[in-house]
Amino acid sequence: MAFSEKKSAIFAWNTRGVNGDFTNQFFRGKPAHASTRLQILPAIDAARQLGCSPRVISLAGDSGFLNHVGQPAICVFSKMTANRAEDQDRVIANSLALSARMKARGVPVVLLYCDHHAMSSSPVGFLYQDLLRLADLVVCPSSKMAELAGSICPDGSSVSVVEDVCVTKRQPFLDLDQESRCHLLWFGSDTNAFFLTNILPSLLLHCEGHSGFELTVMGRESTLAKVRSVSSKLKSKQPWEFRFILWDPSRQPAQLENELARAHFVLIPSDPESIWKLGVSHNRLVDGVQGGCVVIASPMPSYIELSKISLVGDDFPFMINTAIAQYSRLSRKYDSLRNEFLSRFMPASVQARWREVLSV
Repeated sequence: MAFSEKKSAIFAWNTRGVNGDFTNQFFRGKPAHASTRLQILPAIDAARQLGCSPRVISLAGDSGFLNHVGQPAICVFSKMTANRAEDQDRVIANSLALSARMKARGVPVVLLYCDHHAMSSSPVGFLYQDLLRLADLVVCPSSKMAELAGSICPDGSSVSVVEDVCVTKRQPFLDLDQESRCHLLWFGSDTNAFFLTNILPSLLLHCEGHSGFELTVMGRESTLAKVRSVSSKLKSKQPWEFRFILWDPSRQPAQLENELARAHFVLIPSDPESIWKLGVSHNRLVDGVQGGCVVIASPMPSYIELSKISLVGDDFPFMINTAIAQYSRLSRKYDSLRNEFLSRFMPASVQARWREVLSV
């Protein structure tokens, strides 16, 4: 892509209540969404390093912005799901219109494809099916998601993997003894809360490797309410305490780092049989290990890639009991392997990968 000839790069997504170019506002604020911190910012940094000036455009309003897009070097589409249902039709129409204008002007179109929306028979699903077929390059955060995207893209399409960047700081593993509680941490979105509530009954009945447990649940208020409702009805063999921490987007990644610093284990239950979850990125597992925690996760393809620095399987009570019994050995092992296995998620590596992808 001839960045030396064309000096701007468009990054298109939707922001509630904003339409058109909001570059100045974007760089004055602090990103509220994980996808912005983990995917968009590294891509923007890479574009700058290639000599481009980024323009950030929201597609959540009228289409007047189309008259001012000019002739950029590249157009990158981020998540096109709307924050408000009433915005979705506009986002869909503007996405297709912008991609058509870019194609007509010979501007390479890049699609960030991080969730398998194209499997849905819905307006959003149809949008992503179209964008996957229109894009010159599709970028995914995991090899499995790239495989899923490739099954929809036309033959010969370019699909690349650029992992989510790790923005949490490196922290030491804690000591674990029987005198103080064993600290477990779960953090995630509403869509992942079901997987936690699904395993809670078995955790409280069958985790016997320690004298007492504390589970911190970190998420939005709706997520916390779901887990509170289930946990309040459960009985346990060992003493269990629950901490509920409201996720504060304005305090990330510091808030997450603080919770990782007090945890021994991070739990990431999911469903390897779900087509919606199969292409999940590595980011929660990477954050857990980077934060000095032994991570216990479901056997998703991206997590299996990192099974040398985590415990991956289906039986969470068994894995927790095993990890407690072998905590000293496992924490030393994972600490010694962090540089080797986490290097590809560090900012310099991810930006280099973005530069490589955007320069093709």
